[in-house]
Amino acid sequence: MIELDRASLTRDTVEVLHSLSFCIRAGESWAILGPTAAGKTSLLELLGGVRTPSAGRVQVNGISQQSIFSVTGIGGAEGTHATNEQWPPITVREFLSVCGLAANHRGSRLRTILEQSLERTGLHNFAHRRIATLSIGSRQRLLLARAILEQPFTLLLDDPYAHLDPDGHLLLDEVVNDLTLSGGIVAASIHDANLSSAWSHVAFLVNGRLVCHGAADHQTLAPGFLWTYQIECPRNSSRASEIVRKKLRSPVDEIDIHRIQICPSIDEPRLPEVLQFLFHAGIDIHSADIKPPWPVQLIKHFTHSDQPNSNDT
Repeated sequence: MIELDRASLTRDTVEVLHSLSFCIRAGESWAILGPTAAGKTSLLELLGGVRTPSAGRVQVNGISQQSIFSVTGIGGAEGTHATNEQWPPITVREFLSVCGLAANHRGSRLRTILEQSLERTGLHNFAHRRIATLSIGSRQRLLLARAILEQPFTLLLDDPYAHLDPDGHLLLDEVVNDLTLSGGIVAASIHDANLSSAWSHVAFLVNGRLVCHGAADHQTLAPGFLWTYQIECPRNSSRASEIVRKKLRSPVDEIDIHRIQICPSIDEPRLPEVLQFLFHAGIDIHSADIKPPWPVQLIKHFTHSDQPNSNDT
C-alpha cells in the first residue's frame, strides 16, 4: 500500500503538487489523468521515491518514503523519452539478462523467463540488436519485457501507451492485469483519453491539485455530472433529433447526417430512456456512448471550474 498524506512538492520555489492525500492498495492500477502541466509526472516521482515531498509524507506499508526502495523493490517511473546516448551500449538480450539477475533469477529460471519476456513482447527477433538501434515503439516494448521479467511489487509508468501500436496497447494492458492480479500496484500517467478496463482507479490532477479520485467508474466517480452523449443513427440524425427535442429541454445537436449529441440535465430522461424513445419511433441505432470520452469531459470540467470537487484533498 502506498499512502500520500497531505503531500506537496516544490520545485525552484514553485509548488507543483499541493497537499495530495489518497491511498493506492495492493491489486490496484491507477491512471493519473489531467491536462498538460497538471503534475502527473511529478506525482509519479513522489510515488517512486525519486523526489521527497516538501510537505506531508509518502509511506509504503507504513514505512517512510526514504526507505521505499530497500523495502518494497519499487520501480522508478519509466518512459520512452531517453535519447540513444542515454541507453547502455548493449543488446536487448544483455539488458534483460542484467535485469533478470537484479531480480534474483539464475540459471535455467533466468533463461526461461527471459525467453518468455522476449516472445511475449514480440522482441525475439531483436534480441541481438543494440538498444540504441531500436525504434521508440520497440524500446517501449523492451520496458514491458523488463516488467514481465522482474514482476516488481510496484510498477510506475510515464505515458506508457506512447508510440505503441494497437497490439502494444493490448500487451501493456495484459502486463498491468498480470501485476495487479498477483497483488502488485501499477500507477501511470495516461494521456490517452480512451481509458482501458485495465485501470481500476483514476486520479485527476489540475494545477497540481487532486480534484477527483476513486474507482474508474464515471457514474460513481462524478455523481450528478451532466455527461454529453453521442448517438449514431445512420442517415437519420434529422428525424432522431426531432424526436429527442420533444422529450428534452436541453439542446440536441446534429453533428452530421448520422450522429446527434445530447447532454440531458439532471431532471431529464437518461440515455436509456432516450434510446427507448428512438427505438419505439423506428430509428435504427448503431451506437450510443459518452463522447468525448468521460475522462476528457471531466478534465475539461475541472480545468474550467473554480470550485474543487468534493473529493478534493
